[in-house]
Amino acid sequence: PGGAIIRATGQASRVGSFDVRLIPDAADSTDTTLIYDLRALQSAGPRSTGPRARQVTVATWMTDQDLAGIRTITVRGANNARSVRR
Repeated sequence: PGGAIIRATGQASRVGSFDVRLIPDAADSTDTTLIYDLRALQSAGPRSTGPRARQVTVATWMTDQDLAGIRTITVRGANNARSVRR
């Protein structure tokens, strides 16, 4: 009760990602769907590392008022997207 936490984990192309954010996409969102883009700034780190070293996680808090009427939440990355229905 009281809201929800939206958490997303992605894999960067190289080590050194920072300032990871979920950016709301108002242009593609509707009254019943929220769409977020997973974005991060990238430093010049090596590419030849394992996937766990390149993993990034971000979360955002949504209140019950923010979620009123929302049926689907989608988070898009560079290569794919994941949706959850409520």
